[in-house]
Amino acid sequence: MTFHFFRRLSIIFSLFFYPVSFVHGQIAPGAIGYYQDALRFSAPTVPVGSARIQALGGAQTALGGDISNATGNPAGLGFFQTSEVSLSLGLNLYATSSNYIGTSTSDSKFNLTIPNLGIVIASPADKYTYSSWKGGSFGISYTRTNNFQNNITYSGVNNLSTLADNFVENAEGIDANIFEFEAANNEILDATSAAYAAFIISPFIDDSTFYFTEFRDINDALVGGILQENIIRTEGNTGQWSFSYGGNFSDRFYFGATLGITSLNYTYSRSYRETLQVPANDLELQSFSFDEELRMTGNGINFTLGLIGKPVDWLNIGVTATTPTLYNIQEDQSIIVTGNSVGFSPVSAEVLPLEYSFTLQTPLRVAGGATAFIGKKGFLTGEIEYITYDNMSVEGDGDDLAADDETIRNFYDPVLNFRGGAEYRNGILRLRAGAAYLQSPISEDIDGLNRDILTLSGGVGIRLPQGYVDFTLSNTIYQSVDNPYTLSNGAFFSATTDNAIWAGLFTFGFNF
Repeated sequence: MTFHFFRRLSIIFSLFFYPVSFVHGQIAPGAIGYYQDALRFSAPTVPVGSARIQALGGAQTALGGDISNATGNPAGLGFFQTSEVSLSLGLNLYATSSNYIGTSTSDSKFNLTIPNLGIVIASPADKYTYSSWKGGSFGISYTRTNNFQNNITYSGVNNLSTLADNFVENAEGIDANIFEFEAANNEILDATSAAYAAFIISPFIDDSTFYFTEFRDINDALVGGILQENIIRTEGNTGQWSFSYGGNFSDRFYFGATLGITSLNYTYSRSYRETLQVPANDLELQSFSFDEELRMTGNGINFTLGLIGKPVDWLNIGVTATTPTLYNIQEDQSIIVTGNSVGFSPVSAEVLPLEYSFTLQTPLRVAGGATAFIGKKGFLTGEIEYITYDNMSVEGDGDDLAADDETIRNFYDPVLNFRGGAEYRNGILRLRAGAAYLQSPISEDIDGLNRDILTLSGGVGIRLPQGYVDFTLSNTIYQSVDNPYTLSNGAFFSATTDNAIWAGLFTFGFNF
């Protein structure tokens, strides 16, 4: 087993880590967390695209004439009769309310974004030419496909266990001389070794392969309650540059294709602290902290094909499929552990920085939808999307990630997502409303937590011959869980967080 396994495993960072076995699925022995990254970088949390599309809950499989068609259904580009350039500007509020050991804590964060921008060059056929070919459009656009912005804070007094217990579990069976050598040579390889160097755990005198923490007494009971505080910060996004073409046959059949060049930027940091709530004895541990940061960047590629049929004037039927995105991802990690003992200056130990590369294959996405037009008064649109989360895969050096790959197949299910919306038209005015329901690939049977995502949205738009402006306001809610650490005996607590995202978005478009 590589050192990378122990270092990644000992970091313990997760937004939805669980014990080893469940009714529904199982985490394979040796999995170190990349199955979580696979889902994080594959599952959107909010609608994407222009303000118009987001106001409709993100439904666009059977709707044309929008710059968002480049990442949704490129067949929609075949509806353009004039060229267009557009830009979207957004402001998001991320609000969280977490509960940990009976204590509730709130946090929030604002984020300015450019969710969408692009240009469509329309080449309609001469209207006086009697041909089935009606021309097409070429589009180049950028779409932010997911946001990772969030702040989560929680705290509570634990009378059952401590993160130091986790370090003790990880250290058992390892001779203390190994930890001593690493500390003396500034070659600390994992968080457990750092905890040893910071005097958070120590070996027994009569057996240097077994360990204890001064947070427990001679009877193995906690000396007192322990205040546990955790501050988690995430930043970054995934985005896609789309190079698309959509064509039009007889104003009845539309087809399109997109080459997507994707990017990934993700930063996770947490500052975790434990403080003994009674005075420690002289020379013994009073508190310690665990600070870590993980940075991931990557690029990928995918393809999208789409069709829209118009069997009658008032109905569009669309289908689209997006291949798995193939990502090459690089990560950098850093960890610092600091112990504070009575009568001593704080002692810090830093784990050697870790650099690692791996590949990720996201799931296949297939969607079908319909749009029904109500004369010139507006339309109703909806779609169903099928995503094969169980077919994601990760691959590292050698067989390092084989257990994570197995966990993906055991732990995640395919899902059906539902999106729909309506638009009312009155002259130049457009009124819109929509909703999206995204199923979680993690079964609720695992721990009783419903991780499905619900978005409600509404918007207004003005359409003029020279261009348009649209505004949308949406609210997305979902739940998540975080374990600051786990123990084999199950004697740990989880923090459950209610997440709410308020997003305001303007899209400006100009025809030429």
